[in-house]
Amino acid sequence: MTAQTRKPLFPKTPKPFVHPYFGGIVLGIVLFLALLLTGNGLGSSGATSRFVTAVTDVFAPEHVDRTPYLLKMAGGDKNPLDDWIVPVYIGALLGGFASGLFNGRLKLETTKGPHISDRTRWLMAFPAASSSSTARAWLADAPPGRRLRAAQRSRRVRGW
Repeated sequence: MTAQTRKPLFPKTPKPFVHPYFGGIVLGIVLFLALLLTGNGLGSSGATSRFVTAVTDVFAPEHVDRTPYLLKMAGGDKNPLDDWIVPVYIGALLGGFASGLFNGRLKLETTKGPHISDRTRWLMAFPAASSSSTARAWLADAPPGRRLRAAQRSRRVRGW
């Protein structure tokens, strides 16, 4: 009787990626079906905004009740996490984690350029993300003229 070798559940060497054209076709079909069946896409920015709004509602509920952008999601007795995109976001996060785990790609790493340290990259990531959310909330309750001027400045900065 020979001893059977068992394939490990979590491989040490990563499996090869799916062919990019095949992956793109599958993703396109999934997105099309999501739009067809639900009338919504698969974006994650809506869920991220809802998580940030939920935290803001815990610490500063009066701010949420005064800001029109946040008021739509969490004003009064509304729960910002009571939306279809939140479980989709969590499912995508858990699915990505499981895929990385089962295909040998799960690891902790910091994606950055060659001339920046890991510490500096992490220190710069959080202020950039919070300033984007703050600007969105500030512009949401701004008068139309201010929104237009801010958009024009933004285009000039980006070179449009």
